Amino acid sequence: MCNDIDFRKAVRLMEEARDRLDEASEILGVFDSGDMSGRNTIADKAWSIDQDIDDIKAIAKRMEEEI
Repeated sequence: MCNDIDFRKAVRLMEEARDRLDEASEILGVFDSGDMSGRNTIADKAWSIDQDIDDIKAIAKRMEEEI
């Protein structure tokens, strides 16, 4: 593995974080009082994690690592 970077572990942990954010967003939906600012923030963070995962996969591919 290049430079001892464990891409699979990084992606797995990021996917778990995204799943927890999705779950939190659903929970906040139950308490929807018309103010979606918190929920949007969570959705934005989940989207950002998805983008980071895509970036890591692209880096791994360039380094010829399999995820």
